Amino acid sequence: MRSTKVFIMLAGLFLMFSSGCLRHRFDPDYINNVSRIKLSKEDIIYVNGKQASLEEVKKELEQRKAKHGAVKYYRENPQEQASPQALELIRVIAEAKLPVKFCMTEQELDET
Repeated sequence: MRSTKVFIMLAGLFLMFSSGCLRHRFDPDYINNVSRIKLSKEDIIYVNGKQASLEEVKKELEQRKAKHGAVKYYRENPQEQASPQALELIRVIAEAKLPVKFCMTEQELDET
């Protein structure tokens, strides 16, 4: 009897958490609440497809934080040593204390 109750409780928790995860994948409000940040190999920063300065990145992340958003980050040539610009950008992103997904490809950055 006790094992049945534990199983039902665990199944309920699983469904509760998994449905929340699936919701993000299809929820337009969630999709629109993600900042997509790219650093090119020439150290040019792009936020949501537009060139931006570090100050503009900070402003974008402040807006995201106010809306409980998230960040997707991609850097071209991640196998090479990070430049001072790349390190500063990561510091700015970390200071925003938002959830961050590090993308392996530019296509992954653009995916919902």
